[in-house]
Amino acid sequence: MIKIFGAEQRHDGIRQTGRRRWTVYYGFGKEDGADYGWDYRHEFDHKPSLEEVKTVIFSQIDADTHDRILRGMTWAGYMVWLSDENQRNYTLWAMAAERSGDMTVKLGTDDNPHLHTFADIDEIRVFIDAVAEHINAAINANRRAKAEIDWQVYNPDNIVNDEQ
Repeated sequence: MIKIFGAEQRHDGIRQTGRRRWTVYYGFGKEDGADYGWDYRHEFDHKPSLEEVKTVIFSQIDADTHDRILRGMTWAGYMVWLSDENQRNYTLWAMAAERSGDMTVKLGTDDNPHLHTFADIDEIRVFIDAVAEHINAAINANRRAKAEIDWQVYNPDNIVNDEQ
């Protein structure tokens, strides 16, 4: 799906937008301070089945969830890059820190890096708990987003024809 800016409100559904073109509209959001919003759109060159529409929408929700997990957490004012590798490393380092009491991690971005040394084992535990809570919140938001979709608006039999 492609994020298109300029939307004023949410208008989920599917429309025939050309002789051989059907467009799926999903979601709505606003960037901080923007007067207008965005939605996701996907074009088909055939009348899609409901299963095809579900696959496209679920893939977008999963991609958004992955991005939220990867880039959506901050600690000490810096972004925490939660790649799969870093998630494993943080857990391993925290286990090692239980013995040594010392843990330093790189936070931020490559353009704005920050090495954070934890004050004590309690701060390390709070950090690891925050990582787990962040991931869990993103996964729960994914499940809610999928459960709240009104699939009737995507039923191919209910397609709105915008073709002029």
